[in-house]
Amino acid sequence: MVDAAQNVVNLSLPASSVWLAGPDTGRPRRRAEPLRELLETNLPRVYRLARHMLGDVHAAEDVAQETMLRAWRHRRRLRDPRAGRAWLLRITANLCRDHLRRSRHAVSRAGPVPDEQPGPGASALRHTEVKDDLQQVREMMNQLPRRCRDVLYLRVFEELSHDEIAAVLGATPGSVKVSLSRARQKMRDMLEDPR
Repeated sequence: MVDAAQNVVNLSLPASSVWLAGPDTGRPRRRAEPLRELLETNLPRVYRLARHMLGDVHAAEDVAQETMLRAWRHRRRLRDPRAGRAWLLRITANLCRDHLRRSRHAVSRAGPVPDEQPGPGASALRHTEVKDDLQQVREMMNQLPRRCRDVLYLRVFEELSHDEIAAVLGATPGSVKVSLSRARQKMRDMLEDPR
């Protein structure tokens, strides 16, 4: 999956010696290298979020590419470099919502678990068990309401803080905590009473 994300875009960003473009305001301009590093570092995360939200590999690749382009075009809007990850994921989430609105048809969420080779020392049986467990978790997550599903995904799989999730989804940290609590409770209920 990471290989697919890295192949999404060929970032032909300026070299580190190139200054960011913009009107001459007399203020020193930031160098492109920190943004380039932010984009390259977070491309797999952007792709995973798009794949989670859209459930379609090809659409996720398109959204990841558009996210990188928009981030580059609107780079001056990023005021706090420490918020870069949340800023990128917010762009991604907004583009995914736009895509889903335009498509107006149901899409299976995350799709099947990709075939991966077991790592060294892992048995084929263990690999199959883990793969089955992941598929079951994805199927259970697909039954959650969209907000709960997205909050749970960002917290568990992307390891974002409540504040970062709030920034990505355009919510308050309090509502993120409530959605996360509801999602976890519904997942527990499904595990106790599988249908």
